[in-house]
Amino acid sequence: MMSKSLRDWDNKLSCIEFSYNRCPSYATSNSPFKVFYGLNYPTLLDLIHIPHESKVTFEVEKRGKEMEKLHEQGGLKLRR
Repeated sequence: MMSKSLRDWDNKLSCIEFSYNRCPSYATSNSPFKVFYGLNYPTLLDLIHIPHESKVTFEVEKRGKEMEKLHEQGGLKLRR
């Protein structure tokens, strides 16, 4: 991915952004993507068999509480 020319930085920007958004933050212990959406964006490795207990639940009440907890950890305030 590295090249000798610095002129193609814009071609690499999407990969850099994706990597940044997937990495856990020291302050929140969660990635920016997870704090905002409640789960990390899947990669090819994530498509391998996932044990049932670690799958994301979409039950409204439980999902809402999970998102509130993530937002509180990330220092975000929810609007109601």
